[in-house]
Amino acid sequence: MTVLNGLDILLETLPDFLRKSRVAVFTNRSGITRDYRPNYVALKDKGVTIEFILTPEHGLFGAFQAGEKVKENYEPLTGIPLIPTYGKKENLRIIHEVDTIIFDVQDVGLRFYTYLSSLKQLMEEINGQKLIVLDRINPLGRKVEGGIIKDGFSSFVGAINVPVRHGMTLGELAIFIKETASLDVDLEIIRVQGWNGEDISKIKDYPFVPPSPAINTPQTIFYYMLTVFFEGSNVSEGRGTYNPFKIFGAPFFDLRDHLNLEAIYEGEYRFLPLEFIPLSSKHKGEICKGFEIIPLKPLGAFSIFDGIILFSSIHELYREDFEFVRYGKRFFIDLLTGSSDLREENDELIDRWLIEAKEFEEKRKKFLLY
Repeated sequence: MTVLNGLDILLETLPDFLRKSRVAVFTNRSGITRDYRPNYVALKDKGVTIEFILTPEHGLFGAFQAGEKVKENYEPLTGIPLIPTYGKKENLRIIHEVDTIIFDVQDVGLRFYTYLSSLKQLMEEINGQKLIVLDRINPLGRKVEGGIIKDGFSSFVGAINVPVRHGMTLGELAIFIKETASLDVDLEIIRVQGWNGEDISKIKDYPFVPPSPAINTPQTIFYYMLTVFFEGSNVSEGRGTYNPFKIFGAPFFDLRDHLNLEAIYEGEYRFLPLEFIPLSSKHKGEICKGFEIIPLKPLGAFSIFDGIILFSSIHELYREDFEFVRYGKRFFIDLLTGSSDLREENDELIDRWLIEAKEFEEKRKKFLLY
């Protein structure tokens, strides 16, 4: 069966009140129809008047890199005003000028991907207004992995206390946020049709455009799950290269260590030696020695724990040169993982994460829509 996202369903069953409402859309270029039309164009063609478009990190078209300030004014096809919200929470106050907000963004299924945090901020600003979340699949499927956030480790890459890999859609998480935070939101979820929890590698012809600059293919989402933790270190996770997250390295790597890494994974991955020069981000313009991850198992079998083991192994191999980077006064790896356990090499991390993931699976049951 064909997968139809919430946007496709809304366009087929558009209620009359939307044509009479003052509407805002929170989206980016990942908010497309089955036939690859931007949601705001498709809605406009159906007679919906959109007052403005709110945008998350990276902006409407993904022109801005991770952490960059978003600067944009108007959508060029329609002339609709653009309101950046990343790092500009105060810009969300403009939603009080409309009756209805439509949220439509493709997520990747990991807690630290900031569109989830943007959804939470938006919901916190709403005061009784209607929020329609046009749901989309979770590309990583239903699997739950990783622990919850410890006290004192919340941030914009850890705004909601769910496991790192939560196995929920943004629609389901909106329900979770509303209930757990007791928010005054008139929430409606337009559900996906034809999805039964499969990961994106098992879905044929899924309409995908990069939800952010470095997630440039559906396959990249799986590699992101493995190497994203290097964002908390001085090791390049491949940003600014032709293959972000599938390759990683640093000037101080030794290419002979591919054998050490392959021995750790016992035939699940090969690590093909290579050199690369990032055009942006860490080690920009420098020659990095590193490895390309070659999986010997299906993408759907990738695990958060594969990434944790890889991070710890690289830390051990290059302990003299390896550095943890800070975000302000805090270590970024702590914010990504929700505690200091990985950085402090706490042997109890994996056991704790396994227990917390199992507990969350039970807790999330009442929020699941599929």
